[in-house]
Amino acid sequence: MQNRDMSEQSTQNQKSDKLDAVNSDAVFIGWQNTPSGDVFPLYNVTAKNHPLYCSTVSDQTLREHNLKIPQTPNLHSDEKRLNDEK
Repeated sequence: MQNRDMSEQSTQNQKSDKLDAVNSDAVFIGWQNTPSGDVFPLYNVTAKNHPLYCSTVSDQTLREHNLKIPQTPNLHSDEKRLNDEK
């Protein structure tokens, strides 16, 4: 029964993610750490007729271009962070 509940939750999450992608102009891809220790979200632009289509941008860039920002996970969740490896 527990596996069934987890499977149903996973299916609901996938449906929610697809609806979010349809209703926004970008998809969340991860968190970027800066050298100063700040962290900001990154998105891939999915608006096909937009000049930034397929570009990876910040939430600030989405706002500047009047693009809809998708639901973004909490920073402290288990989402991956994109680190600058030097």
